[in-house]
Order: sequence, then C-alpha cells, then structure tokens
Amino acid sequence: MEAAVHLIFILIKSSILSVVYSGILIILLKMIKYRVYFFRIWLSVFTLLIVYSFTYWGDHGLGDEKRLPLGNGATLIEINEEAQLIGYTDSEQQDIFLSRFDVVDDILYGELDQNCSVFVYKSRYVTVDLRSNELSEYIDRTDFLRNSNHNFQFQSFRESYKEFYGGWRFWLLP
Repeated sequence: MEAAVHLIFILIKSSILSVVYSGILIILLKMIKYRVYFFRIWLSVFTLLIVYSFTYWGDHGLGDEKRLPLGNGATLIEINEEAQLIGYTDSEQQDIFLSRFDVVDDILYGELDQNCSVFVYKSRYVTVDLRSNELSEYIDRTDFLRNSNHNFQFQSFRESYKEFYGGWRFWLLP
C-alpha cells in the first residue's frame, strides 16, 4: 500500500515538474520562432522524468524501501531501519547490514550493524572497493583505522539519504 501511494506521489510530482519544465521550454522555443505544442512537450518531459525516476541514480525506493546509490552500481537499501548493502556478503556468506558508513574515492567504509535482527557478525567493520568489488573485514576499530583511509566521516543511512536526495534533487527531480 505504501508503495502504491508513493508511486502516485511520483506521478503527481512528475506531472507538476513537467508543466514547469514545459513552460520554460516553450518560452525558449518561441524565442527562436519555433512552432510548439504544449501537450507534446509536456508528454515528452513527463515521460523522461518518469523513466529517470526508475534509473540507478533516480530510483530512491518506493514505500518504506529507501535506495541510495553509492557509485559503480553499488546500492544501499533500507527497509525497516536496517540498511543492507546489495550484492555483497561477508566471509560467512551473510548479507551485509551497516549501521553507519561513508564512501570516499569509490571505497565504502562501514560499521556492521551489530543490532541486526537477521545476522550475527564476527567482524565489526568493513571496507569495500566499489570498483574492484574487493571486501575486507576488520574485527576491531584499531585494526580498521590502521588499514583504511582516515578521511571518512561515518553517517547513518538516514543522514546520507537526506544529504543525497535533499536540496536541489528534492525540488527539481521526481
């Protein structure tokens, strides 16, 4: 049900954005004396916005699922306050759930969620090279800091999601 409501919201928001963008396009096209039809332009812009909203960079999830693109095809998904790194497993072949993380220079630095309702991890921290898909696990913080870049700032999924999809993306994209 939440996904359906969110989909309707995306359709309404895309429709409103399409009217605004179509109006701007019509003004620009009339300045160069080009004959325009509002409905055709609106439909084209609306279609492009809907298609974009389901691409890797535009899909931020439907309903209670939130998606965050990390780069190089990697995605972090949060459902019910648990953030899962899609497509990666630890040495025990368990899915990776992160409590806090940061991405610097295509390397994900993360703290495994020790309160995860599904798995119990032997390690506490991970680094994932998003270009080569190489995953490293660390048992304690000192080992983690010794082997990783110190230029990262851990954030929760919610903070990263607001930072990525807030601002101009919220107002100008579906």
